Amino acid sequence: MLLGRLRNNPPAKRVVTASIYACACLPIGHVLAAYYAAQSYTGRAVVMSARIAVVGCIVLAAACFAALLQSSCVVILGIVGASLCWPYFGALAANPWRILDLARHFFYGWTEVWSILSLFVATIYSLVQLRAVLRPSKVNPH
Repeated sequence: MLLGRLRNNPPAKRVVTASIYACACLPIGHVLAAYYAAQSYTGRAVVMSARIAVVGCIVLAAACFAALLQSSCVVILGIVGASLCWPYFGALAANPWRILDLARHFFYGWTEVWSILSLFVATIYSLVQLRAVLRPSKVNPH
């Protein structure tokens, strides 16, 4: 019953789901690639959270492709991918002054701001989809 509700998505909803996860995955991947290209050692916790965020970005990309293929695990992949990305971006999102400081920079700062906003949208979208899937269906008892 639960898997049937996940598989019966119309094509337009699958495209919207895939584009939301792609819009979250691409800027996150860019920010992480820039972090690894700079090769600045900022501490063990930051390096570990960046590695975990890379895995989360890969899982979000898998959720994007799974949405296009009408898979039943899209919601779970989206939640897991977003959850794995939040440790790296959580410290930045918790400090709004840092976000405003990054917004002053032209390229790299806007990419980080965009990645936080798209990660927030992907997280909210995944949680709403999970709530819709777990909601009891209205079955006529008679």
